[in-house]
Amino acid sequence: MKILLNVLPEEKKGVLIRKFRHRFFLWQTTLLLILELYYVVVLGGIYIILSYQAKSASDSLISFDQYNEEAKKLVSYQEEFKSTNTLTETVVRYQEHHFYWSTLLGLLQRLTPQGVVLVELLTKDYTISLSGQAETRDQFLSFEAALKSEECVSDVRVPISNLFSQKEIDFQIEFKLRRECLINKP
Repeated sequence: MKILLNVLPEEKKGVLIRKFRHRFFLWQTTLLLILELYYVVVLGGIYIILSYQAKSASDSLISFDQYNEEAKKLVSYQEEFKSTNTLTETVVRYQEHHFYWSTLLGLLQRLTPQGVVLVELLTKDYTISLSGQAETRDQFLSFEAALKSEECVSDVRVPISNLFSQKEIDFQIEFKLRRECLINKP
C-alpha cells in the first residue's frame, strides 16, 4: 500500500501548481503552434503544387492555341494547295485538248500559191470552209492539189462552179482537218 503524504507548505504547493499549469499551457501552446506550422507547411506545399499545375495548364493551353493556330494555317495551306492542284489539272487538261489554230494557218500559208487570196475562213467540227479569189484557174487547181496532197487534210470538196472561168475565179473549198494536227503543237 502506498500512502501519499503532502508535507509541503501551502505557498510551495501554490507555486508548484502554477508551474504545472504554466508548463501545461506552454506545452499546449507549443503543440498548437507545431500543428499550425504543420498545416501552414502542408497548405504551402499544396499551394506550390497547384500553382505549378496551373502554370503548366496555362502553358499547355498557350501551346495548344499555338498548335491550333498552326494547324489552322496548315489546313488553310492544304486547302490552297488542293485548289491550286485542281486548277493546274484543269489547265493541263485544257492544254492537252487545246486546238492550235496556228497549225491550220501555217498550213494554209504554206500551201497557198502566189495569186490566190483567201477571203474567208469558217470552221465547224474540224470542217474548214474557205472562200477566196484566184487570178487564174491553174493557180486554183494547184492550191486544190496541194490541199489534197497534205496528210492533215482529207475529204477536199470543190464545187464544179469554181472551174467555169479562166481568170479571176471566186472559189469555195471545203475540207476536213485531222484532230491530231490541231492538238499537236506546231
